[in-house]
Amino acid sequence: MNKNFAFAANYRDLIALAQQSGIPQKQAWEKLNGGSVLALTAQEFTGEEIVKYHPMGADFTMLDGKAAIVFPKEFKYADKVQRYFEAKIPGTVKKTDDKVIFIFPATVESVFSYSLLPDYESLEFCKANDINALFRLGTCPVSNGEQTAFALDRLFTDYPQIKNILPAGFIIAGNPNVKPIAEVLKKHGVSLSQTEFFKQVGASGAFTAAYPFLVPLHSLTADEVISKNISRNAIIERYVRAIHERSVRIILVRPFELLMGNKLDAFCEDLAKTADKLAMRGCKAVWPEPYRPWTRGRLAAFALALVFVSTVWFYGVRLVSSTDEIAQIKEIALLFALSLVYALCLLKISVLAKLTGGFCTGFVAAEAALCALDGKKKLLPALLIIFAGGLSAAAFYGTTKAALRLLPFSGVKLTLLLPPLLVLYHDLKVRIHDETAKELFARPALWGELALSAVVLAALLVMALRSDNVSDVPAFELAFRDFLERTLAVRPRTKEILIGYPALMLYFYVKQKDLFPHYREALRLAATLAFCSAMNTFCHFHTRLQLSVIRVLNGWWLGLVIGCIIVLILHFFIKIFCGSKKQAV
Repeated sequence: MNKNFAFAANYRDLIALAQQSGIPQKQAWEKLNGGSVLALTAQEFTGEEIVKYHPMGADFTMLDGKAAIVFPKEFKYADKVQRYFEAKIPGTVKKTDDKVIFIFPATVESVFSYSLLPDYESLEFCKANDINALFRLGTCPVSNGEQTAFALDRLFTDYPQIKNILPAGFIIAGNPNVKPIAEVLKKHGVSLSQTEFFKQVGASGAFTAAYPFLVPLHSLTADEVISKNISRNAIIERYVRAIHERSVRIILVRPFELLMGNKLDAFCEDLAKTADKLAMRGCKAVWPEPYRPWTRGRLAAFALALVFVSTVWFYGVRLVSSTDEIAQIKEIALLFALSLVYALCLLKISVLAKLTGGFCTGFVAAEAALCALDGKKKLLPALLIIFAGGLSAAAFYGTTKAALRLLPFSGVKLTLLLPPLLVLYHDLKVRIHDETAKELFARPALWGELALSAVVLAALLVMALRSDNVSDVPAFELAFRDFLERTLAVRPRTKEILIGYPALMLYFYVKQKDLFPHYREALRLAATLAFCSAMNTFCHFHTRLQLSVIRVLNGWWLGLVIGCIIVLILHFFIKIFCGSKKQAV
C-alpha cells in the first residue's frame, strides 16, 4: 500500500473563510493548499438549495401538475444546465424569450429534496486554478442508473479536473443499477470514495462495480464535533490515525465548528500540524491513486496451509503425548505433503478458502496460548507462532478487495471464540486442571469458579461484539487509547495489555506458589485472549502489515510489564496479609 494522502475542503467553506478573512478566494485557497489541501468538493444542489441558497435566480412552479424549475435565459451556465438536465432527467424543455423551463415527473415538494444540479461555480473555480475536484453526487429518485451515468459522462467531459466522486445522501445515486455509473467512472479514470463508518443503501454494489477505482475517505461531521465536544488536538490525532493506521487516502476537512471568529488561520495551522505528523510517519501529500489489484498467490496458499496443518497436528499431539518429543523425518515430510495438497485445494475451492481462515487463525492462537502457558521460557516461541500465523493469513487473505473491505474476512468471530474452547478442552483432557470434565461437573460448583467463569465469558462476548468498528466505546477508554497512541505511536490493544498478558503472568505466579488451584483455569482462559487479539490484529487487512507487527509487539512487551507489576503487588499483598496473620497467631 502506498502512503499518499490528500485533504479535501468544501468550496462553500472556502468562500466563507475568504469572506471572514477579507481576502480573495484564490488567496484563501493558496493558504489551504499550503496545509496539504489538494482538492475542493463541488456539491450537487437540491431543489431547495437552488432556490434558497444559490444565486441562480431560479424558481420552482407547477406546470400540468408537475414540478418545473425556471432559469433566466441570461444565466451564464444556462447551456450546461440544459445539457445536464436533459441527460439526467429527460423531460420537456420549454423556452421563452427570457426563460428556460425544465419539467420533472414529480411534485414540487419531492423535487425540493432531490439532488439536481452541480455547483458550476465551484467547478469553474477548480478548472480556472487547476484544482482537483470531488463531485458530491446526490440522490435523485427520478433519474435511473443509465441517465445518471449519461449526465456524469457529459460533466466529466466538460470538467476533466473531477478526479473523484463522493456519494452524498442515504441512497447511492442510480441504485440499484449502478453498473453504468461505474463504467463511466472507469472510462474517465475517476475514482469513487469509500466513506468510513457511513452506510448508504446500495453502497456495496456500487463499490463492487467500481473496483478497483476506489479510494477510502474519512470525514468528521460538524454534528459529531459539536455533540462530542471534540478538541482541535483530538481532531488532528483522529486524522493521523485514519491515514496512518487504516490506510485512508482522502480526509474531508472542515473548519472547526467550536472555534468562533476568524477560522482560516487556525484551520490552516492545524492542517499543517496534521500534515507534519503524517510526514514524520512517511506519508506524502500527493493526490492518491486507486490501489493496484493483487490477488492470492500459490506461495501464500502453501504458507497458510502449512501453518494450518501444523497447528492442528500439534494440537492433536498435545492431547495424546508430550510436545517435547522431536518430530521424525517421516512426520515432517507428511506435514509438507498434506500442506501442498491443502494449498492446491485452497486455490481451487473458494468455499474451503473461506472456511479455513477462521479455523486456521483460531488454531494458531490456541497453539500460541498453550505454548506460552507451558512456561516463561516459551513466551518468545509463542510470539513467533503468532507472527507465523498472522503473516501467512495476511499473505493469503490480504488481497486488494480485502484491503478495501469488499471481501471481509469471515473468520473474525472464530479467531476470538475458538481458542478458549480449544484450550479448555485441552486442559480438561490432559488434566491440567487436575479434574476431568466429568469430575468437574459431578462435584458442587464453587462460587468463586462461577464468578470467574462469568467474567471470562463476559470478556469473550464483549470481544466478539466489538470485533467490528463500533461507536459505543466508553469515554475513559477513548482517553486511555489516545494516551497510548501519543506515547507509543502505534497503540496496542487494551485487551492484550490489561487482560491477556497480565493473566498469563498471574498464572505463572499462582502456579509457582501453588495458590488458588481451583481458579487457575480461569487465568489460563483469560491469558488466551491476548493471543486471540494478536491474531485478530493481523486480520485487519486495511492496515499496513508493518503496523500490525508493531502493534502486536507493543501489546506483548507492555502487557508482560503490566503483568509483572500486578504480580509484584499481589506478592507484597499476600506477604503482608499472611505476615499479619502469623503475628496475630
